[in-house]
Order: sequence, then C-alpha cells, then structure tokens
Amino acid sequence: MGTSTQCSKSLITRATEFVERNARIGFTLDEIAAYVGVNKYYLCRRFKEKAGITILSLRDIIRIDQAAWKLIRNLDMEVKEVAYEVGYRNPSYFCLRFRQKLGLSPGEFRRSCREGSPFAVLEISKCASEGNILI
Repeated sequence: MGTSTQCSKSLITRATEFVERNARIGFTLDEIAAYVGVNKYYLCRRFKEKAGITILSLRDIIRIDQAAWKLIRNLDMEVKEVAYEVGYRNPSYFCLRFRQKLGLSPGEFRRSCREGSPFAVLEISKCASEGNILI
C-alpha cells in the first residue's frame, strides 16, 4: 500500500511540475503522460483522484495566477498581450476564463489595482483559498 501511495504522489508531483513548466507553451495529455511514464487515461484518473482537479484545470489555474500578477505588475501591458504571454491563443477566451476564476474581467481587476482597491488582492487570496489559483 505504501508503494502505491508513493507512486501516486510521485506521479502527481511529476505531472504538476510538468504542467507548471509548460503551462505557458501548452502541452497535450499524451505529452505529459509520456513524461511521467503512464498512459493518459490512467494519468487523468489518478491526478483527479489525488489532486481533486483535472490536469487542464491546473493549467488554467496556473495561467490565471500568472496573468493576475502580470496585470498588477505591468499596468501598461495590454490585456491581450498578457493573454498571449501566459499561453492563451484567444484573448476573448482568456477574459472568459479569468472572469470565471476571479469574478472580475482582467480590465476590472486591473482598474481595482490602479485605484488602490484592496479588492483585487483580497479576490486573489479568496480564490487561492478555494483552490482556484496559486499564490
């Protein structure tokens, strides 16, 4: 039993590291499965069981987290540039996913940061505690 748990943890750890390194450039489930040495169906099932989210959800969480910080740190960067930089090919889809995860559009999020509103930071913290983004 210990070996199975260790194997799962190692599998989840390796898969998570792969996603963190490649979230921006993208990947297929076949690529990540090959990297960790299992088939994609087994990987997806074990990852969901152990992590509580899908691999693609983790990718989105990482991308939105990176985007939120870029929006805060780079106030002159256009939203579409942020979208491209964190790995989204379609800025409209990025805006949709951002709003789904944080409850604000990227523009609203940025405005609240510019205005010195603590809402943006509180929203990131709230989402992080719910497992929607990483900080």
